[in-house]
Amino acid sequence: GRTVRVPTVSPTTVEQVAREHAPTLSDEQLAMVHTAASSAERVLCVVGHAGAGKTTAVSALADAYRHDGYTVIGAAPSGVAATVSAPQTAPPASTGNAP
Repeated sequence: GRTVRVPTVSPTTVEQVAREHAPTLSDEQLAMVHTAASSAERVLCVVGHAGAGKTTAVSALADAYRHDGYTVIGAAPSGVAATVSAPQTAPPASTGNAP
């Protein structure tokens, strides 16, 4: 329920992961990682045009959560999106539909 704590990533971890991913992340992507890692929202949507770098940024975000000991589960709105993001995310994203 509503009283369950939403997991967030420590600022120290976010800074470390940002440094590790800095060569491949734009300032806008880094801002998304910082914002999402510290958000108390239960659901966040990352929206952008194809090729904007959403998967790359979300991969860095997932690394931050894993570094802080959380299990990361990928989700995608479609099978195509799950397939496209699979090579860059760990674990691979899923639509949640049964095979």
